[in-house]
Amino acid sequence: MDFGFTEEQQLLRDSFARYIEREYTFEKRRAIQRSAEGFSREVWSAFAEMGLLGLTTPEEYGGYGGSPIDTLVVSGRSSSDSNAGRKSPVLNPRRYNTGSTSSTPGERRA
Repeated sequence: MDFGFTEEQQLLRDSFARYIEREYTFEKRRAIQRSAEGFSREVWSAFAEMGLLGLTTPEEYGGYGGSPIDTLVVSGRSSSDSNAGRKSPVLNPRRYNTGSTSSTPGERRA
């Protein structure tokens, strides 16, 4: 059994790590939190470009269709880099849509 990440997961992890290191520093996160809006459209756009906003949303709804492991790839990387994901609504694993919103098997709520 192979417990390693797929090539796609490694690419996601590496591109996210580069973004955190270069563009989403601790100082920048603090400045964003203290801003009037409390968030950065630039950062959200970057997260969207990386596919993070639809990471676990099913492909049929325009998402990436990722698994809990894909969530782990991103949230695990963010927590190892100055806790970047802890205060981020995108990177906080509790905010991910797991796709399990159905009340009965085979049904999905809109």
